[in-house]
Amino acid sequence: MSVWRDSDVKFSLAYLSIDKRERPMRERIEVAPTRLMLEADQVDATIEGTRRGTLALPRLRGRADKARR
Repeated sequence: MSVWRDSDVKFSLAYLSIDKRERPMRERIEVAPTRLMLEADQVDATIEGTRRGTLALPRLRGRADKARR
C-alpha cells in the first residue's frame, strides 16, 4: 500500500459564465430552461449530504483515520 502524501492531492476550480459570451449565443443560452433554482435550505442540505457522503467513503475514511493517529 502506498503512503498518503498531501502533495498527491490536486484540486482545480473553473468558473464558466455565459455573461462573457457574445450575442446571439448568450441570448440563446439565457432563454433555455436549464437553470437549477434551489431554496437556501435545499442548497444547505445538498452540501451537508455531499459532505457526509464523502466522509463515509471507505477509502477516504481509512486514510483520514490513519492521518489522525
